[in-house]
Amino acid sequence: MNTAIPYYEIVNRFLLGLVFVAVIVIFHIHEIMNLLSTEAVQTLINPIGVETITTVCSFAIIYEIGYIINRISSVATEEILIFIRFWPCRSNYVSYNKAKKHYDILSVLSREYNICRGQITLFFILMSYFATQCCLSYVLFCCSFIIIFVLSGRKCSEHINKLVKDFEGSSFPQIITKG
Repeated sequence: MNTAIPYYEIVNRFLLGLVFVAVIVIFHIHEIMNLLSTEAVQTLINPIGVETITTVCSFAIIYEIGYIINRISSVATEEILIFIRFWPCRSNYVSYNKAKKHYDILSVLSREYNICRGQITLFFILMSYFATQCCLSYVLFCCSFIIIFVLSGRKCSEHINKLVKDFEGSSFPQIITKG
């Protein structure tokens, strides 16, 4: 049993968090610069080695934010999009795993689907944030990306379901699993 976390998952989670943090930092750059120029922060920055600790902590926070966005996308965003019928229902997971052994493209489509889910959640969170800040142009910007990723995820989902359905009706030898 392979329990290693795929590289793309680490990168995807890190990038989700990085984009989120970067947008918030850019949007509040003046407040952050004022905070960094305070005497209390300056006394923390001066000792040697603090930069390393700060960098490691920043990476950890960015990864964790990306991980949380990724989990929200799995338990909420996907379920909502399926419930309101923007995305088709998922294929039978057992059939999907069997079909994945015959169609290598299913792994790629599954990754794309997961990335779309994460991006939808990220831009929805950012859109909500910008709506509270009364920034209509940013809200519209986020909406455009949400639409793009909803349509892209729908296409991936439909293609995954088609391949699984083709596999179920095919003459591929069915793999028997125990348990």
